[in-house]
Amino acid sequence: MEKADESYKVPNLEKGIAVLEYLSLHSSGKTLQEIKADLDISQTTAYRILNTLVRLDYLFLWKIRSGIN
Repeated sequence: MEKADESYKVPNLEKGIAVLEYLSLHSSGKTLQEIKADLDISQTTAYRILNTLVRLDYLFLWKIRSGIN
């Protein structure tokens, strides 16, 4: 497939795919902070991408409870 014209790109789709590719290399998971730092994307963008991927069942959220009851 030829590379498409840059004027037809979808930046947030590219970021979402980058998140999926990144997480596929880290099967034990990563935190929001690690994802945003390693991929150099804003926290808001990272959160929205992750939230969407969880909602669509591409990812699952693994909550770690602190020792506080």
